[in-house]
Amino acid sequence: MVKNFTGKPSIIIAHRGASGYRPEHTLAAYELAMPTAGYAYALGADYIEPDLVSTKDGVLIARHENEISETTDVASHAEFAHHQVSGNDSTYADLATASGLREIAKYAQAVGIHKNLLVPRDSSGKLRSPTSLVTDAHTAGLLVHVWTFRNEDCFLPLDFQGNPQGEYELFFSLGVDGVFSDYPDTAFAVNEKLRFNF
Repeated sequence: MVKNFTGKPSIIIAHRGASGYRPEHTLAAYELAMPTAGYAYALGADYIEPDLVSTKDGVLIARHENEISETTDVASHAEFAHHQVSGNDSTYADLATASGLREIAKYAQAVGIHKNLLVPRDSSGKLRSPTSLVTDAHTAGLLVHVWTFRNEDCFLPLDFQGNPQGEYELFFSLGVDGVFSDYPDTAFAVNEKLRFNF
């Protein structure tokens, strides 16, 4: 198995809690995902990933969308025009190049990337050869956390229909430092299996 950047087991990040089992961004999903005081049963996550944004009065709320025009009237307020993305039309794919990753390393310690940027799919949904993204990121000094792993066939590549464990095995073998998962117990079980080679 390829070593990840830290040489330690990859981390398991519960995607908005244990979202495969409970409604995302709820206390029930958070509590199920990882051990907390007073809860004996958990699914093995190392961290929980909540999507948080701050309101104007400094209150954090769970919100996923990074583009707010669909749910606010901000576009009609000229006083906020100076806050608009600065004409930079870079895409995530542009940032995932060796040079893009070196730029990111100037201000970040890790990147969260979509699975398809690391292992693209063809038009039929089958996996293609992995890119050099993990190697390039590690060379730039960045950790790589990949999102989002789900057990349902509608989210899996054709190669792993009915076998979400196989998809985890592939990505762990490529040296990713962590995975975002709706099913942290599946990720944890595969990670432990690979760690102890059984």
